[in-house]
Amino acid sequence: MEMMIATTIGLMAMAALGTLSLYTARSFLAMSNYSELSQQSRYALDLMTGEIRQANRLISGSSTEIVLEDWDGKTLTYYLNPDRNELIRDKEDEDPVVLLENCEEFTATLFQRNPMQGEYEQYPAATAWTCKLIQLDWRCAKSVMGDRVNSEVVQSAKIVIRKQ
Repeated sequence: MEMMIATTIGLMAMAALGTLSLYTARSFLAMSNYSELSQQSRYALDLMTGEIRQANRLISGSSTEIVLEDWDGKTLTYYLNPDRNELIRDKEDEDPVVLLENCEEFTATLFQRNPMQGEYEQYPAATAWTCKLIQLDWRCAKSVMGDRVNSEVVQSAKIVIRKQ
């Protein structure tokens, strides 16, 4: 009888320890994913900010793609590949580069530079020629052990085309 009670208590302690270990491993993996997504997102934003600021002008833009004339006159495109959830940088005469993996949403919004009176927002751009400011928004997410948890990064930035 004492052996059965001791075995039951031991099994309960091992089950509690196993559950705690699984929860801890899941939390560490979620933090690792979040850190990796954040680092990739900051790199992509830094690269895009520098290149958009130095671009000569916006050639065309939609909600999921922007096409710029780069400082050297070549075409520079940023777009979301929805089949692979990748944000791609594609410059003329260069191989395409994946800036972000696990990118579920990418939105580009085009604005004029002048702000609306009494607000912090800018007027929407009617054409590519009137666009002087681009707002980029994206969301990246990863799964942890097959489940979606808090390992996602949301990025938003307004970038001014300085040469236009």
